[in-house]
Amino acid sequence: MDYQTKTQKIKELLELLYKGEVATEAHLMLSSNEYFLIIREAKNRGYIDANIVDTKTGTFINGEITITEKGAEFVHPIKGTEGISGIQFNIQNGDFRGASLGTGNTVNNNWTSSLEQLKEYINGLGTEEQEIGNELIATIETNEVKPGLLSKFVDFLEKHPHVVSYVGNALVWTLANGNIG
Repeated sequence: MDYQTKTQKIKELLELLYKGEVATEAHLMLSSNEYFLIIREAKNRGYIDANIVDTKTGTFINGEITITEKGAEFVHPIKGTEGISGIQFNIQNGDFRGASLGTGNTVNNNWTSSLEQLKEYINGLGTEEQEIGNELIATIETNEVKPGLLSKFVDFLEKHPHVVSYVGNALVWTLANGNIG
């Protein structure tokens, strides 16, 4: 299998996993040998977590295949970022005008642009995750910031770290403008 085909099949694998779907040989239209070649390559590149087991009778995967943050970024790069290396909070000049959550890049912290970026990201997810994401957006749009606001979204936020940055920007803007319910 040539490099281009291998890379395309890895993208197909990651897209399925990103949407929460099962990625089998049949889904990817690969032979068993090609399938495990793709799985090994994706794992070696750090795009997936998988427990690949080789036995005398053949190769199999013990457990499920999960996409890593690196794999998610490979298949769906976030516009204007180079990857999340750490999130930081900055307040410049002693007031909210310089407040930002981000990766150290210049951040134009604007409630509506952060919310639009969040909506765009959510629209790229699978149907079930879109429902959770849309509920999160509705929660943020109420401007009712209170302790525990995001508690029911913990698993979703852990699975999608980019969402944390978008939500953080929107919440900082809400808090800075006194829009607290």
